[in-house]
Order: sequence, then C-alpha cells, then structure tokens
Amino acid sequence: DMLIAADSGANRLLACGYVPDVVIGDMDSVHGEVLERLRSESRLIRHPADKDSADAELALRLAARNGAGEAVLLNDLGGRFDQAMGVVALLFVARELGLSAHIRGSGQRVWLVRDHWRLRVSAGTLVSLLPWSPLQWLAAAAGDPSIGEIMVI
Repeated sequence: DMLIAADSGANRLLACGYVPDVVIGDMDSVHGEVLERLRSESRLIRHPADKDSADAELALRLAARNGAGEAVLLNDLGGRFDQAMGVVALLFVARELGLSAHIRGSGQRVWLVRDHWRLRVSAGTLVSLLPWSPLQWLAAAAGDPSIGEIMVI
C-alpha cells in the first residue's frame, strides 16, 4: 500500500497521525511546519501552480504508475461545490487509469457505477443513486410516462 497526499491532504493526514509516503502537488496549501517535517519523512513531488491537472488527479496518476489497482479518495466533500464536484469527477479519471476507486469521508462513500453493482447494507441504510450524464437522465426518463418533454442543454 502507498499513502499519497495531494497537497493539503498532507495537513489532514498528519493531524490524524498518518505520515504519507508521498506528497504531490504545488504545495501551496501545505502548512509550513507540515512541509518542513515531511521533507525528511516523505517523498515530495512538487508541481508548478499553473498546471492542467488538479493535485488529486496527479496523485491518482502517480498511484496508477506505481501499479495500484485501487484508490480511496479521502475527502468529506464539504466546502465549495465546485471542488466537491471536481473530486467526484476524479472517479472518471480513476476509471480511465484502470483503478477501482471510491470517495470516503464524513460518514459517506461515493462510487462511480457502470452496468451493475452490488452493495450489502443494513436495513434502513440510506443509499442514493444519481445519474451523472444527460444520456442517463434520458434513459431514466424514457421509462417514465409521467415525464413530458425532455430538453438537454
């Protein structure tokens, strides 16, 4: 197993008592004292701030290059909506890289499901299923006669 922190994830991991094997990103959100400690305890891979990939995507790509088959993205999906959606979109990146991945945090887990999926949960457990693409919405609506016209924008 390899524990990879994407930028500020290093702050949270250390606060929870975990030392990442690798910290990757532009390091703009890593606290100074955390960065100083990790210089001797972790491998730091610094990228420029002006880049085409989010730090978490860089972490996924590093995991895939190092032979990982699975990635668990620790993120509570709180805070900014755009950042939360960006984390969810990383599940598509993971799929492209051949990684089995899910998001875990704040008492919830998020998977990207295609075709079929089996989940064992206790009675009363809340499970939400959300179609992601317009084609999935169309497919779901096509079977519901109560839905009138559908406009895809």
